[in-house]
Amino acid sequence: MIDPRQPIGKKSFEIQRVPGVPVSTEELLADIRRVAQLAQTNIVTMSMYAERGKYHEATLQRRFGSWNKAVAAAGHKRQVNRITTMNVSSRI
Repeated sequence: MIDPRQPIGKKSFEIQRVPGVPVSTEELLADIRRVAQLAQTNIVTMSMYAERGKYHEATLQRRFGSWNKAVAAAGHKRQVNRITTMNVSSRI
């Protein structure tokens, strides 16, 4: 018999933590490391984290002061975006 409380074709949802309870700093760092491991890279971008991370990237920015500081605290390299005259003029 079909359980009407279960979504059709989807796995049941399991709560991992209680909403409203702050996430520990170590949990945030571990999640950055997890995303880096999934992507098999040492550079974790905000967009990469937004796709695969458990938490909102703004949470990490607030906790660490910036995205780059969060990535560095997790032991990974930050992505350096260099703006050159050629890049700017090609976009105009």
